[in-house]
Amino acid sequence: MNLDAKLNKAYLFFSYAVIFGTTLFFSTATRSVFEVNKLGILKIGVSFMGIIYLYDRLLGSKTLFYPIKKHPWFNASLGLVWLSNALSTIFSKNIVLSFFGCYDRWEGLLTVTFYLLLTFLFANKTGLHISNKLIWAIIIASGLSSLYGIIQSYDLDIISWSLDPSQRVFGSINNPVHYCAIMGMAIPIILGQIFSLIEGPSIKKINARPFVYIIAFTLFIGVVSQSVSPSSNSLAWIFLYIGLLGAPYTFFFGQYKQTKAPEALLYILFNSLGLVIYACYLSYSRATWLGVTASIGLLFTITLITRGQHSKKQFLTISLGCLLLTMAMYLTFLFNLYTISTLVALGLIGVLVLGYLMIYYPFKSSSLSINAGIVGVILLAQFFQSNAASANAFGIQILIPFVLLLIGIGIAIVAKQRQASTLPAAIVTTLVLSMNVQFIGISLANFIHFSCLVALYIALEPSTSIRNMFGKNRIFYWKLITFGLIGLIFVLPSVYNRITTDPDQMGRSLIGQASEKIKSFNNVAIEGTARTSMWKSAFPWISDHPFLGTGLDTIKYYFPKYRRSEYGRLEGGHNYTPDRLHNEYLNTLATKGIFGFIIHYILFIGGTMISLLLFLKKAQATSHQFIVIGLIGGALVYLGQVLFNFGVVATMTYFFIFLGLGASIKHHHD
Repeated sequence: MNLDAKLNKAYLFFSYAVIFGTTLFFSTATRSVFEVNKLGILKIGVSFMGIIYLYDRLLGSKTLFYPIKKHPWFNASLGLVWLSNALSTIFSKNIVLSFFGCYDRWEGLLTVTFYLLLTFLFANKTGLHISNKLIWAIIIASGLSSLYGIIQSYDLDIISWSLDPSQRVFGSINNPVHYCAIMGMAIPIILGQIFSLIEGPSIKKINARPFVYIIAFTLFIGVVSQSVSPSSNSLAWIFLYIGLLGAPYTFFFGQYKQTKAPEALLYILFNSLGLVIYACYLSYSRATWLGVTASIGLLFTITLITRGQHSKKQFLTISLGCLLLTMAMYLTFLFNLYTISTLVALGLIGVLVLGYLMIYYPFKSSSLSINAGIVGVILLAQFFQSNAASANAFGIQILIPFVLLLIGIGIAIVAKQRQASTLPAAIVTTLVLSMNVQFIGISLANFIHFSCLVALYIALEPSTSIRNMFGKNRIFYWKLITFGLIGLIFVLPSVYNRITTDPDQMGRSLIGQASEKIKSFNNVAIEGTARTSMWKSAFPWISDHPFLGTGLDTIKYYFPKYRRSEYGRLEGGHNYTPDRLHNEYLNTLATKGIFGFIIHYILFIGGTMISLLLFLKKAQATSHQFIVIGLIGGALVYLGQVLFNFGVVATMTYFFIFLGLGASIKHHHD
């Protein structure tokens, strides 16, 4: 084995250490059980990876990494991000604090440098097989972490925590909110790998029986876990359930080792998808599920349009239209922001119309009246459904969205008979369907509404016909399977809880708490909460320090100056000085200023996303197209959930890795 091969193995080892360590490792030997340990692993791993890079570029063969000039835009944008953070640190209100970071978080310039170096190393590594292995490492790590979270829901754990994880699991991450986020970020990655596998030439025919066996086996374990109460919180019980839940992994991996059949990998991915979605449900976070459902909707629409005969400009226009429409729909139908004022309502209507027009514009040859009619019916139905759900209405208010969607299905069937193009309407339906999937278990009305949307979705799918309702498109099949799996995970626990739990105790159970959070979307944005008080504090803060902010990680240091009088009461009397504003965008504006915000979110992240989207058009004939779509989706989950939360070591590491891997795959094809 030559030196380059050994260095490649060393690079992979430290990359695996970062991925598995930040996902799974924690230690009670330190005061900060999770963050400081994960951060230590990150810094040690990246340091050794950096040494390998320096050796290769200065003393070695210069073949392990691309030269910096090979991809000047991406590397320059990373450098500008570091420069904006350095300037914010130099002009900070507390330079030492901004360099090292706030106690327990340590997100100062030193840590930011490691995140950016990690992104640089992943993006500039040669060898597509390395990227493939790292994506599989993320899938395996998230699958293992999901096992721990699920076992916590059985009231089993190796550690006696101060909070009861069986009430809301947090797995190997420091908080249910952040555990839900990292599980949610893994979902699009798994889907991208599945799409890549089934679209490749290696799988000729897929046997559906193993999928059914996996679902039945997992449900059986779930029922047994509720029926059998362990006499003690012993390692024997924990390993027993790990062995049972991990049995499909063992079986299909053994099958793959023997036969090298790619179908076995598909079954492993399906098992991972189910476990990760379930763990994400057990730690339910509104912010994460907002990001997950929006990401899945956008991911599925991108697969619809990548193979269309559109220019790059048209492709980006449709993608931006989907993003605008998604944002407007969530604000309108989930958070009911239109009730704040007439001006806000008119603004949301304007964005809805603009988003749809951006989607429709590249399809100018399509029938405007048919597409506009179907989209109008869908949005009206969603409006009435949201109002009925928030008011706990019955009768005619529930029938209205049902009748409207039936009209939409009828129009779609007539359009298909006339062979009229309804792709713009199909795109909007995909986004609306994804938005509704998490509410399927709340009530019978929500279930019927979702079922009608599925029927409309099938009718509008380009690959289906009147004679062949499901078509022959494997990607479309897996979209339906994904919606069905998420729906199953949200419906069955809710039904089981209602049957077996005393009504007075239902809200205290894990499933009951998740259900209550699902129902509370339309309250959190317009009612006074500790988070809204923090957000209001941010506006005078940003106004006073607009250009470079008050310095990296200075939220806890500077918050007392802008703390609102109601914050302590709304927070419940504890945590009177937060270290984050529970909105990463406001955090950035307050600590890094407008300059840092533009460099980080618009130039670096926005520019990277656009370059990856443009790559999708160029790589439409390769299976790596779907892997990049998955990486974009995983990053979007993070960007969505930090509207209401903030990043921690595990989620931020995943986010920067996703961007780096996406850039690496693009660089390889370039």
